[in-house]
Amino acid sequence: MGRRGLLQAPATARISCPRGWTLLAICLTCLAIASLYATGPRAYHRAAESVDARADGSRKVRPLGAANADLAASPGEEQRAVLAPARIGFLPTTPPATAANAAPNNVNASQTGTVGKTAAAKNRTKVVPQPAWPGPSKAAWLESLPAWGIRRELDWTPEAVRGRVRGAFLHAWGAYKRFAWGHDELKPISQTYKTFSHIDMGLTIVDAADTMVVMGLEGEYAQAREWIATHLDFGAVNASVSFFETTIRFLGGLLSTHYLTGDAVYLDKAVDLGARLARAFNTSSGLPEPDVHLMTGALSNSRKTHELFLAEIGSCQLEMAALSRLSGNETFTRLAEAAEGVVLESPSWDGLRTTSMSSFSRRWWGLYSMGNSADSYYEYLLKRHIQARALGEPPETSQKYGAEFAKAMAGMARRLVRKTAHGLSMLADVGVARDNEARRMHHLACFVPGTLALGAATTTLFGDRADEMMALARELALTCYSFYKTTRTGLGPDIVSFPMDADYDMAPTGVNGNHLRPETVESLFVLYRLTGDRKYRQWGMDIFVAWETYARLPAGGYSTLLSVADPGSHGDSQESFFLAESLKYLYLLFEDPAVLPLDEWVFNTEAHPFSLDRRWSPEAGRRTFEWLMSRE
Repeated sequence: MGRRGLLQAPATARISCPRGWTLLAICLTCLAIASLYATGPRAYHRAAESVDARADGSRKVRPLGAANADLAASPGEEQRAVLAPARIGFLPTTPPATAANAAPNNVNASQTGTVGKTAAAKNRTKVVPQPAWPGPSKAAWLESLPAWGIRRELDWTPEAVRGRVRGAFLHAWGAYKRFAWGHDELKPISQTYKTFSHIDMGLTIVDAADTMVVMGLEGEYAQAREWIATHLDFGAVNASVSFFETTIRFLGGLLSTHYLTGDAVYLDKAVDLGARLARAFNTSSGLPEPDVHLMTGALSNSRKTHELFLAEIGSCQLEMAALSRLSGNETFTRLAEAAEGVVLESPSWDGLRTTSMSSFSRRWWGLYSMGNSADSYYEYLLKRHIQARALGEPPETSQKYGAEFAKAMAGMARRLVRKTAHGLSMLADVGVARDNEARRMHHLACFVPGTLALGAATTTLFGDRADEMMALARELALTCYSFYKTTRTGLGPDIVSFPMDADYDMAPTGVNGNHLRPETVESLFVLYRLTGDRKYRQWGMDIFVAWETYARLPAGGYSTLLSVADPGSHGDSQESFFLAESLKYLYLLFEDPAVLPLDEWVFNTEAHPFSLDRRWSPEAGRRTFEWLMSRE
């Protein structure tokens, strides 16, 4: 009756077999058991070795579409499903490998200082299948992808997502309080702290205070306010500080929290700090020196040829104008505008300027770029135009900034935008001689989609090119999102290169870590507010899921990643901008547009909002505070 029939035969049939056959069956069974005993341990060890190989990062991720091809061929709701929820209800997300990220997956874990690799490996689950890349348009393919790891039954209404983002903030803030309170920034792995300028000034507290107000975290805000009121003393800082960083983080944070609360303690601190920073302009050129001693006013520039970066010169105008308006002292605005005038009077290439200049010779060099050392200069051209126009400053001020912004964005579109082989738009770096270029894009340049869209939708600066500029903003936002979507961890690297002679868009560079930067989420927030397109919320959710999966540390805090290809390569740093910018923009992405509407508030480059209401008063600030604290 064959083997299957024998196994299913009744017991009486087996007992009736001849005794000889029964003995033979018993012997064969014993031999089989002995064989299993002898080979089983070896087989077990081979399997264990295979599992260990996966845990140490050497496992190759299967190519896109190679596994679960039946699901990949018919994308739909099943692709969003699935396995076990992660710590906050989201799935650990390991995006599929493509040719674009094959090289990062080959990073040898032993060559990178890593922490917690085994734990990271245990938290990973199998890849949620994605639809295959269908052909020449990678841009269209990226647009078609479903979200990673969102469980079908998960409540991800805007209210629920805001609650989860608020929880992430509390996780980061709680670790800072336990291990670094009063110091500048948390080192989450060693559970200690680091200083900003050789002396602690409570950077994370000042930088994140307005985020607590926006999120309605009244208890945490009260703790921050008490520390600022009783411990923050800039006159006791016997050290030189970065003019740029201190302006956008400390001065911007104090002004913003004053606008949101009406509390005079912040304005008093801001006026004191502003007066100390204003001494940086005490130069023959009127340009601010990079470092100023807060106690003595001594200036310093240790760089060769007294180099100044474009962003250092052009990223103080919002803060100084706000400080002048609130304090009644026009000196702050006058100094910042004079420095901006030096830049605007210099030659440009279709409105573009290189990243560096000498404060002595005023000679320009470096790169034409929207990334590092240049980024917020272009951002402030638009935002200073918006601020001056809204607050009724002399028309020539807003017109000057607006015209320069429109010229620079047209120059960017003509000189820096490149199309990849598969349909993505990217922003290249071009050398000062204009005869060579680097086809790479900085994550810092991902502020451009939001800023470009803000200019196209809320001003008339682009004239009949407004729709064209909005379309370019959307294209660049897709490219910035692809930084995340096409890596093993779902986290975007600091710099991405786009080779011309390869069959993929992105290749790893030497700067492939993730620092939990805000620029992409910032642009998604602005684009969602301006267009109402829900995909920008979905993209923001994808980024948040990746942060929660690979950057969140169980003991508290969030860490950077040294390589987006290595899920366990945690860096020992929790930057203040993660609380001040990244989580704030993500929270606002899912917030009601009536909260900090873009026609009533302008954000500085550290995500600190300044009011555009000419009638603003401390009483209006107190009403704003009470309203925000009363929201769920």
